[in-house]
Amino acid sequence: MATPITLNGKHIQGKCEDFSAEPNPTKGQFELKIPGLNGLDLRFKLFNLDGKVIRSNTINSLVTSLSICNCQNGIYFLKVMNGETQSKLIRIIKF
Repeated sequence: MATPITLNGKHIQGKCEDFSAEPNPTKGQFELKIPGLNGLDLRFKLFNLDGKVIRSNTINSLVTSLSICNCQNGIYFLKVMNGETQSKLIRIIKF
C-alpha cells in the first residue's frame, strides 16, 4: 500500500513508491524523478558501498540528471532528504 509523504509539514502529492532513478541499472547517466515535489528544496547524497559520499546537491526540479560516469562499476545508494528527514533510499547499479 502506498503511503503519502510529508516533509517539513508539507504534504507531497507523490508517494514514496513513485520516486525513481532511471535507467537503473545505468552506464553512468541517470535521472532522479520525484513527482509532486513542486516548491520543495530537497537534497540528495550518493554513497558508495563503503558509505563514502561521492555526490551531493540540491534537488530543485521534478527531474534531476545525475552522472556517475567517472565512478567505478558497482552498487551505489542514493538518499533523498529534506534536512535530516530521509524520504527514500534508492539502490543504483552502474555497469
